[in-house]
Amino acid sequence: MDFSKKQIIVLSIIIALILAIGTVGVVFSVRYLTVKTYNKEEMSITLPIRIFDETTEDDRDEGYIVVFNGLETTIWVKKIYFDESPEFKDFTTEEYANRIIRTAIFMPVFAKNMGEYASFQVSFEDPETLEEFVQQTYVFKSDDGIWVFSAVSPAELSNSYYKKVDRWMQSVEFE
Repeated sequence: MDFSKKQIIVLSIIIALILAIGTVGVVFSVRYLTVKTYNKEEMSITLPIRIFDETTEDDRDEGYIVVFNGLETTIWVKKIYFDESPEFKDFTTEEYANRIIRTAIFMPVFAKNMGEYASFQVSFEDPETLEEFVQQTYVFKSDDGIWVFSAVSPAELSNSYYKKVDRWMQSVEFE
C-alpha cells in the first residue's frame, strides 16, 4: 500500500499529537498524584505533594499544630491535649465534634460518627470578600489528645473536594 506525501504528514502529526497528550498525562499524574506522608508528633497524614505544602513554624496560625496550604483547599490541624484539658479525655470523637458545633458553629448541624473519627460540614461566607466556603471538620482521638482537622475550600469546588478530603482523612494514623 502506497501512501502519499500528504497522508504521511497527516499521520505523523496525529502520532506526534498522541505522544504529546500522553506525555502531558504522565507528567500531570506524577506531579499531582505523588503523595507524601507528613508527620507531626504521633500523627501522620498522607497528602498529594503538588497540592499541599506543609507550612513552617512561622507560617502557622496560633494554636494549630500544622497548617497544610493547598492549591484549592487548606487543612488546619489542632490538638487538644488531655494533660491540659483532662475533661475531654472521656469524650468520644462524636461528642467532641458536637461540642464544637454547639460552642463555635451555632448552626443546626450534627456530627456523623465515621468509626475512627467523627465529621461534619458547614458553609460560611467570608465577611471581607463575600466569597462562599465549605468547611469539612474531622475529629480524631489519640492516646494523649483530640485532633481536629478542618479542611476549607471555595464552595464552588466543595463537591469535587469532599471525596478527596474524605480519602485524605482516611490516611490519618497515630503511633
